[in-house]
Amino acid sequence: MPQYEGQKKLAAIKKLAEGKDAEIGVAWMEGNAMHSMNNERLYPLMSVFKLHVAVALLKDMERRGAAVDTTLNITPEQMRKDTYSPLMKLHPDGRFSITLPQLIRYAIAESDNNAADILIAMAGGIDSVDREIHAMGIKDCHLSETEATMYEAPINSYANWSKPESVVWLLRKLYDGRLLSGEYDRCIKQALAATTTGADKIKAGLSQGMTLAHKTGTGFRMADGTKMADNDAGVVTMPDGRQVAIAILIKDSKMSDADNARLMAEITKIILGDERE
Repeated sequence: MPQYEGQKKLAAIKKLAEGKDAEIGVAWMEGNAMHSMNNERLYPLMSVFKLHVAVALLKDMERRGAAVDTTLNITPEQMRKDTYSPLMKLHPDGRFSITLPQLIRYAIAESDNNAADILIAMAGGIDSVDREIHAMGIKDCHLSETEATMYEAPINSYANWSKPESVVWLLRKLYDGRLLSGEYDRCIKQALAATTTGADKIKAGLSQGMTLAHKTGTGFRMADGTKMADNDAGVVTMPDGRQVAIAILIKDSKMSDADNARLMAEITKIILGDERE
């Protein structure tokens, strides 16, 4: 994409964001060109951090030569009832067996909080996840909270932050094959492609023939009506095979969930504008 086209799109996005009662961070990358708006700010990742968790765990497993296709025996102690967890609904007693790829799929595609915290424990804790991500050369992000600690004190969600360009770099390196290989790479990409959440966000901005592999993140809404975060980040594959990595992070929004989602879809349309013609 020529640089001037990127600047033209940035100007359109800035105009769209004017007057919106929220902090809006956007970044996208096609080829070697990175474009971003409000990248100097720190945005709570919310469930987008599950992408970081899964990549960090799989990277550690690949380094150790541990097989992805393994079965885990989950116990009630690992499953909280007071959280969003499709797995808990399927297994009310909290005791079941599941393969690791299935667990990652629940964490990513279904945004299961219990699945995410089990993966964090397998990775050696959230601090280990943070170190692994930084060791991959992904800067301008910080992870110190689990789903459990964010639920216990929602304000903790702000401690799991990233700049938009950082999320795009993680996606770009992942889809360029620079982070994982073989079964480890397939596992995370299959989960991202299967995501069911956020159909009204980036996905709603695609046109025919485009596909999306992504991870969403939805924050708590505080007593005054402010939503801590509303996020979507992923890789759009064009009909001709070209890929565009996009991250849209909305912080402290006074808008409705529907308005946040609509804004993400409209921003996506602008980013992909030239490719739609």
